[in-house]
Parts: sequence; structure tokens; C-alpha cells
Amino acid sequence: MYIRTHISNGYCGCDEDAYYEVRDANEAYELYEQDLELYGFLEPDERFIDTDSEEEYDEYQQGIHDYSYWEEITREEYEENT
Repeated sequence: MYIRTHISNGYCGCDEDAYYEVRDANEAYELYEQDLELYGFLEPDERFIDTDSEEEYDEYQQGIHDYSYWEEITREEYEENT
């Protein structure tokens, strides 16, 4: 099975995609969770929120989960991107 993880905060230029060959959906989800933790824009700065606002921080973190996903892809798409 081939998958693409798409991690994003919803802002232009902040998307990170990764491509994997996995055994099953459990492994796909584990890689997705790993990519979420390693996301380059996980911790926001002044470009995205008022860093003194806990509410804005929480909304930003929720937005990452709302915009991010993993999906099954074809072998051809996997090979084109790896």
C-alpha cells in the first residue's frame, strides 16, 4: 500500500508532503502522527498568531489537525515522488 501524508497549517507555502510504502492502515497512521510531530511549522510565531494568546495558539494547533491528512495513492504517484 502506498500513501501520502499531507501536513499543513493552512497558510500558503507551509505544506509538507511525504510518500511512503506501508503494510497497512495502522502503519500509515503511525507515519502520519510522526509527520505531525516533525512538522516544520508546528510551533507558530508572529507570522501566524499573537504569540501571547493561548486561544490563538490552541486554534492554530487545531487548524494543523484540520488541514492535515494521509491518503492512499497509486504506485505510480509514489514512484514519481520518491
